[in-house]
Amino acid sequence: MACDGISTKAQMAPDMRNVSSKTEDYLREYAFIFFAQKRTIIWVSLVVFLISAAVAFFWPPIWGATGSIMVKGRTDKSITSLDDPRILLERTRKEDLFSEAAMLTSHDVILLAVKELNRSEPFLSRNLTPLQVQTHFTAEILPSSNVIELLLTWDNARDAEKILGVLMDTYLLFRSDIFNPPQRREIFDSRSRNYMRNIEDKQKGILDAIKSRRAPDPELEIKHNLEIKQGNTRKLQVFREQVTDKQYLINQIESELASDDIRFFSYIDIDTVTVLNSKLQELIIRRNAVLQKYKPNSETAMAISKEVMETAVLIRSEATSYQRMLKDEIAALKEKIVLLEGEIDRIDERNLVLKTLDLRLKNIERESQLFSLSYDTYSKRKEEADLINTAGPTASYISIIAEAHTLDDPVFPKKRVLLPLGLAAGLLLGFSIGFIREFMDHRFKRPEDVVRQLGLPVVLSIPDPEASDAVSHAHRPSGDREISDAEPITEDSEITEEADTISDKNKFSTLLGWTRKDDLPSLDGK
Repeated sequence: MACDGISTKAQMAPDMRNVSSKTEDYLREYAFIFFAQKRTIIWVSLVVFLISAAVAFFWPPIWGATGSIMVKGRTDKSITSLDDPRILLERTRKEDLFSEAAMLTSHDVILLAVKELNRSEPFLSRNLTPLQVQTHFTAEILPSSNVIELLLTWDNARDAEKILGVLMDTYLLFRSDIFNPPQRREIFDSRSRNYMRNIEDKQKGILDAIKSRRAPDPELEIKHNLEIKQGNTRKLQVFREQVTDKQYLINQIESELASDDIRFFSYIDIDTVTVLNSKLQELIIRRNAVLQKYKPNSETAMAISKEVMETAVLIRSEATSYQRMLKDEIAALKEKIVLLEGEIDRIDERNLVLKTLDLRLKNIERESQLFSLSYDTYSKRKEEADLINTAGPTASYISIIAEAHTLDDPVFPKKRVLLPLGLAAGLLLGFSIGFIREFMDHRFKRPEDVVRQLGLPVVLSIPDPEASDAVSHAHRPSGDREISDAEPITEDSEITEEADTISDKNKFSTLLGWTRKDDLPSLDGK
């Protein structure tokens, strides 16, 4: 019967291994490793995090200064075709970018920059060396661009900015001396000075012309004179119409004065004439009434006729006076007309002079603008000859798109980066060490290990007597007492033998088999 029990156990063990391997929970395994090695993980993570925190808060900050240089398209220009629109631009090659980066970090450029720095504050007493600068200076070509990013790290932000600025200036002068011939600078410089003298001569000519004609702005003065002329022309037209009207009135009065008949001159708008006309009309009415009763040579008729004639004479006298007044007004109007005509002629002459001056000034301004454009062109070429590589078809133009400036935060240490990174690195290192320790420990640590490795059911676990005192006050694990639902073993001798074998392999727990009466076969074999 014992042999049958051993055979049954041997057959059952591989089946249980297959079942356990198929139902293995990896997340549970990782959680078990974490709780088994939690002290190691926590201590390693804490140590690494404290080290990163100490570096983040107590490490001397390293500051950085940055700047950017862009290498533009290469051109082939000649002095005789400075503004030729048919000039073709070639794409910048990677070789040009690497050449510029190598030149930026070359020993000669750094040596010249260090010499310049050692002659200025605050580096007089420090005695900088090229090696110190070169180890902290980098030039990186940004991906998919023609931009070279410069970075200088130093223990002082202002010093870093000053050193990088001197390096960039030294680089520009250095490459200019290499690629730019001195003769080209002289040509551009001489021609720009000639054009500047021409511009000054033209400006002097403009000032002389303005002073001689006393016309600071001829065009504006012409416009003002035309407005005055227009007003004088309207006045002149009004005066001429008044002269015509008054002359017509004089002629009419003169024709009526030439007649011996009684005239009322009712068209004369004078109060005296109006009153006399009214009186004359009344006298004529009275005379007609008297003549109906008396003879014309009667004393009464003669008296009223005399009064009528005297009134008519008075009206003629007033008309004559009014005629003289009209003649005087016509004479005054003619004088005004003469003055206005003279003013209009003077304005026309002044406008002619101003227009001539305006055309002359515009010609001088056009010539001055041409000289200015030429001066600007040669000045730009001179600047390019001083600062930019214009040595021929293999040269590239350089533009500084970002001057040397300090970064807002230190390059190292960066607390926002270092603290999370230290925490992540501590956790990763702690988990790695815990996993390695757990992986290298081949002892039985859980009841599942017995079931998986030996195929034996677990009834209960007994704590290690050596460790019971150490963990008496600690929280007891939930796995101290477990009862498996696996099929029990029916042979007591086999259980004892297997338990002894397991006890030799695991010093932390002793595994015992369990025999239930209902699992024993019946005596009669039923």
